[in-house]
Amino acid sequence: MKHHKFAYYAKNRKLFIRFSVVLFSSLMLILFSLFMQIRVFETKKEHNEDLYGSWYASVYDVTKENENMLYDHQMLDTIGKMSVYGQVQYNDEYAGNIGIVDDSFYELSNISLKTGKLPSSPEEIAIEAYILDGLGIDYTLDQKISLSIQSGGQIFKKEYRLCGILDNYSATWINQGSLVNFFIQEDDSFSIQQTNIFILPLENYFDVMNEIVLKDENHFVYNDMVEFVYDPFSRQNLPYTILACFAIIYTLLLITYTFYNWTNQHTKEIQMLKSLGASSFMLCKDFLKLLSKALILPIMIFGICCILFSIYPITIVVSLSIYLAALILVIIFCFLQIRKVPLNINSFSDQEMVVKQAIRVKYKKQTPFRMMLRSLRFHWKQELIQMMISIVLLVFLYQGLASQIHNQYIADIWDETSDIDLESSRSLVYMTQESEDAYQVRHERYDSIDQEIVQKLTANQNLTKYETYYYDNTSYITWNGMEDSDIWNSGLDQFIIDLDWNLNKQIFPDMVYVPVDSLEDFLEENLSEGTFDKEAYLKGETVYIYLPEYTFYIDELGSQLSANPEFFYDADKIYQEDTIHVGDTITIHSYDKEDKKVKIGGIIREYKPSNSFQYDLHTPYRIYASDIVFGLDDPVSHIELYYDKEVDTLPIETDISKIASENNMMFSNNVFIKQENYQIVHDELILNCMLSFIVLCVMVFTQYHFKKQQIKEKLEKQRVFFQLGVDSNVFMKMQVVEMILKLILIFVSALMLFGLIQYIGYLQDVNPMLTYASRFSKQQWSWMGYGLINLVFGFLFVINNLFCKNID
Repeated sequence: MKHHKFAYYAKNRKLFIRFSVVLFSSLMLILFSLFMQIRVFETKKEHNEDLYGSWYASVYDVTKENENMLYDHQMLDTIGKMSVYGQVQYNDEYAGNIGIVDDSFYELSNISLKTGKLPSSPEEIAIEAYILDGLGIDYTLDQKISLSIQSGGQIFKKEYRLCGILDNYSATWINQGSLVNFFIQEDDSFSIQQTNIFILPLENYFDVMNEIVLKDENHFVYNDMVEFVYDPFSRQNLPYTILACFAIIYTLLLITYTFYNWTNQHTKEIQMLKSLGASSFMLCKDFLKLLSKALILPIMIFGICCILFSIYPITIVVSLSIYLAALILVIIFCFLQIRKVPLNINSFSDQEMVVKQAIRVKYKKQTPFRMMLRSLRFHWKQELIQMMISIVLLVFLYQGLASQIHNQYIADIWDETSDIDLESSRSLVYMTQESEDAYQVRHERYDSIDQEIVQKLTANQNLTKYETYYYDNTSYITWNGMEDSDIWNSGLDQFIIDLDWNLNKQIFPDMVYVPVDSLEDFLEENLSEGTFDKEAYLKGETVYIYLPEYTFYIDELGSQLSANPEFFYDADKIYQEDTIHVGDTITIHSYDKEDKKVKIGGIIREYKPSNSFQYDLHTPYRIYASDIVFGLDDPVSHIELYYDKEVDTLPIETDISKIASENNMMFSNNVFIKQENYQIVHDELILNCMLSFIVLCVMVFTQYHFKKQQIKEKLEKQRVFFQLGVDSNVFMKMQVVEMILKLILIFVSALMLFGLIQYIGYLQDVNPMLTYASRFSKQQWSWMGYGLINLVFGFLFVINNLFCKNID
């Protein structure tokens, strides 16, 4: 006699396909999460190592005993050594530190050469680019540079040949000591003033640093800017870890939802099997076989992809273990659900008849809303699971869009940052010294750059745009009612409040001149009160002033002032100048010029987002005036240059540095830092875009899955209502009311959860000035983006819930 194995669930092809699809999609989500985590970790690590070095810990001014102990340690892979000879004096001013480093330091530091080579002979020197910029030395190689070096209590006069220019590193590194800015070969005439060592432990042995005990007050300084050990809960990996957790929860809910619906739709079959001797344990064991079969192909594909994408083996094992452990909860739930099915075949039909007889008359008298509430009681569990999945998916899309907008905002900031900044030299106007202060304060005014030099600097064909303006803050202003203004009585003793040449407290605003065409476009967009009178402006009769809302606070550590709405110190104490109006006269007082009376032609209350002037934008009382007010002819003190990202800017940087050096101008080169930071943000932007797209695909698949699951259930529900004498139009109205109610609950719950997540993130911000409202500013908020997400979800939800075949 042939025995057949019991197989009810295991032979059901439709259920097998549904479970396989759910398991495959969730495992692909986990795979995507793991791949993104590894990718983000490695990409961030690579970029941060370029900026902050590959060293894990450092010891500054290390003693010989600690140095020998660290070199003898077996668990330390690489140790780079830096020896500081002393300080460099250039034109009687401190310029940086000079010293030597070994090859291991170059390996750990990731310092790259902008041009030239490293020193190979005693007369050669390599210098950081920003040091050259500050000294006013151009990028011409092989030029002679004379330095005064203070070492061991002695002053040495040395002349070197510039052999290389290094990209900036010392300004970004975490340090608690002196870093070398001038790199030379070993020189016996100097004595070593300080030795710094930079350490990288062997891979997987980073914890050994906690066991090393240093003597003589030496301590480790850790490179916190680089994440050396993969951590799924780090700030950069946390979104993808949450996605993996969601994939697991999504699997549990969706399989539970599918099995719950299946059980309700096939109750009679399960009852018949139980009446024929099949136990709940047998059915559960059969379901386990089905789940195992459905898991085989997704896990095989998951494993192959993990190998192809080089996912860490320990990460694969841990994630799969958690995933399979979570599926045990599904099995337990399914066992409980099977046990709930009664053995009596007629029990459900008898109950159904009782329900029909009890509510036949009531349904005819009730509104669609009350009918919906009564109907909802019989399937609230399925609806609750469906709503939970929808809420989580919506929140993920909200969060993804928030990250996308924020990354785009940061990318735009770096994109709008100038590649090269030039400042003119400054000349002394006057000096002040309070009676109790031992130091005199120099008040200097920018010289104007010659127009021929401006044209030479802005003539390059690779220049995408440039901005020029003149800036001065050595003049103070007075007006009628000034002593009644909030800023005058604020108690501030810095920022725009300062002492004049007679040691009296005055208001020194930023005064700016820009070419009239640029100013006209700027005022047209930003002017809140008044109009632009070009003729009066050019004659120097009118000026335009920035009077925004601002906040400030004063404590024992000093005072702070902010006019940026996103960084208000105290939202309950917001001030705005109300003693200056359009048409009022203000007097500009200068040390070496006659007082000048001008009228306020217009007031700017708030800058528009597209504003292009980047110099100290949020300083109140900023005045825009013509060149006549300054007593100069078309002056320029600042030049900002923007170049094409694809262009090799090194030849341009060399030419501009030479021009700046020849004309005693301050040269600030932002190309390297701008490119690195822009690339980091751009990579995050792409990853967030992929994450949002994956979640959107999951949402579409989920709504389709819900639709396929609910077709039979809705048809059965409509059949029951039809038998009760309820018209199909009434049933459709009931469905619409139910859909609207669920949609409102989903949107409200999703927005509240999203707001809670943003609030938790706000609490973790270290900046106390940041208000919670700023989380929904232009940095992270877009009504069009969030509206589009809600529209797409609402469209899918309506199609899913209104699909119902009428029964005639």
